[in-house]
Amino acid sequence: MRATLGLRMRITVALAVTAAATALFAVLGAMWIIAGIIDRADQRELRSHYDALQSRIAEESQRAAAMSAVVAAMPATQEAMAKQDREALVRLFGPVFAAIKSDYGVDQFQFHVPPATSYLRVHQPAKFGDDLSGFRKTVVVANQDHKVVVGLEGGVAGLGIRGVVPIAQGGKHLGTVEFGLTFGQPFLDDFKASRHVDVAFHLADGSGFKLFGGTLKGKSFFDAADYGRAAGDGFTVRQARLDNTPVAALLGPIKDFSGKPLGAVELVMDNADYEASADRAWLLAIGIAALGLVLAALVGYLIARSISRPILSITSVMRELADGRLDVAVPAIKANDEVGAMVRAVAVFRDNAVNFNKLQAEQADIQARSEAEKRRAFAALADNFEASIREVVTTVSAAAVEMEHTARSMSGIVEQSRQQTRAVSSASAWPRRTCRRSRPPRKNCPRR
Repeated sequence: MRATLGLRMRITVALAVTAAATALFAVLGAMWIIAGIIDRADQRELRSHYDALQSRIAEESQRAAAMSAVVAAMPATQEAMAKQDREALVRLFGPVFAAIKSDYGVDQFQFHVPPATSYLRVHQPAKFGDDLSGFRKTVVVANQDHKVVVGLEGGVAGLGIRGVVPIAQGGKHLGTVEFGLTFGQPFLDDFKASRHVDVAFHLADGSGFKLFGGTLKGKSFFDAADYGRAAGDGFTVRQARLDNTPVAALLGPIKDFSGKPLGAVELVMDNADYEASADRAWLLAIGIAALGLVLAALVGYLIARSISRPILSITSVMRELADGRLDVAVPAIKANDEVGAMVRAVAVFRDNAVNFNKLQAEQADIQARSEAEKRRAFAALADNFEASIREVVTTVSAAAVEMEHTARSMSGIVEQSRQQTRAVSSASAWPRRTCRRSRPPRKNCPRR
């Protein structure tokens, strides 16, 4: 694959892939950050609702305590408690309770005597005299410590917001008075209407939890382990869907007046706006990443083109130089980058090759001239030698001719001498033959 792609395409693809990877990491990082921001926003908003619920309970507790304090400060109340006059208290506060029950959400209005005995239930006058110390710790503490005690606490009628205030006369503690405000479905419905969040209370019941009340219609986004963690003063936040609506849910602790966990409160708010914001952020991030990828590819192509064009041009020049065509023109590049350095190096290479060829040609010419001079010297030497040999040969030839003439002369002389010798021989031989033939021998014949 790499071999089939040109330099320009490889650079473009490399930059595009790098840009895509960067965009992917950027998008994932942005979504991770956005998700974290949304989670923190959910937690902050849910905690604000949780704090608002705690504040609402505290306000209701203070309101109950304020009403109890008003009753406790009335001289008629103190007098009736000092005289143990239940009828006087009924006559005094019976009509009052009927008036404030519906208008101020008062469920309970009662008086206690130490340590925690019900002296008068204004909301239920016929029932009194029972010991409350086993489950009404607010009454026990208020009578023991002679102090105001407010907060959530269970009772005969269930969980309620209590405000217990001591009653004293002349420094003598007489008992306590308590207002118990509504803490049930009306309270939860009112909280949802004011805060626009669903709420549900899960009270500890032995080893498990039971639903005390709420606006979720029995639904829950948490399990028993989450309830136990919330009862242990822990918080859990989750994103889920409620009837196809994205929601964020928080489960936190709910405590009584003394800080002891009673159970867990579940708060569920509509999370559609945050999810829509996350979707818009996701689309925006994808759009920006896509635009960045396109721009990166375009810039990469332009960069690759600016790099590949001079490289391809200089490659063509180098191919021409390799083929021996040294008259090829090297493109002029003024850039001071690596490509410019490469082009200048090729120009230097071309110039050096031209100079080398010139030098080689000059050396070849000098060598040719030297060879010619050598050939001329050898030719002259050969001519001189030939002339010398010719002269010698001529001299020798002349001497040979002369010797031939001399030899001929000497041959003639020899032949003449031979003939003379023969003649002499013949002359000398005749007398001997004659003497041998003559009888008696002649005088002049030699003796044998």
